Amino acid sequence: MMRDVNLRDALNDAENNPIESSLLDKVNDWLRDDAVQDRNILQSIEENPGNEPLMSPENLDSRCVYSREAIERVAVKYRLRFLGTQHYSGEIPQEAISKLRSLQREQNVQTDRYYILAPAAKFKLSDCNQDPLLFLPLSNGKFYLVHQWGNDLKWYRSIMKFPFRSPAALAATVLAFTLLLTIVLPNSMITAESEASFFNSGRLVFFFWMNLLMAAILSYLCFAFHFTFSKYNWNSRFFND
Repeated sequence: MMRDVNLRDALNDAENNPIESSLLDKVNDWLRDDAVQDRNILQSIEENPGNEPLMSPENLDSRCVYSREAIERVAVKYRLRFLGTQHYSGEIPQEAISKLRSLQREQNVQTDRYYILAPAAKFKLSDCNQDPLLFLPLSNGKFYLVHQWGNDLKWYRSIMKFPFRSPAALAATVLAFTLLLTIVLPNSMITAESEASFFNSGRLVFFFWMNLLMAAILSYLCFAFHFTFSKYNWNSRFFND
């Protein structure tokens, strides 16, 4: 049966149960401390001053530790950027902040230097003329993966971005394209000699001519639109560098 609350009885209960009150106070204190620390972590992520000491890789999950070379290979392959969090324009999820807070408590180290691996569109890139990963730099030069969010990259992204990896990748793509085009085109579109064999001198000339034409077009587009290969801009904060 539900009873009305007598304030005096309520005061007596509160006075006679200090442990319960103390426990609630501790819980509230912990929640307040967590909220304050979360705000500090979020602020350090947004500003990324890089003044605090780096965290040691000891006692960390080795499965989440990656070398700079491994990150570079993935960034170049999928045409991503690996930059400080101060350049990130997206929203940092609360789960990532909570993981950072727990990590700092476990390691007893306060750090304010963070990096994100994501498509260039996720960053605030500057003018010099989609699936983020949050990293923490370690004292041994490697990076600790703190949190991943967003959707997975499309399976065909590495194929679509292959020509943009490096000059060699673009040259290989052009050669493969012109070779395929040279093979599939009929003789009537390459030479006026109706009796010519399939592999004739005209087809060879066409192959070299197409390579020169593609090189000229791509050179113009690269200069006109400030194109840069992933090999050189995977860790650049400029969109045209």
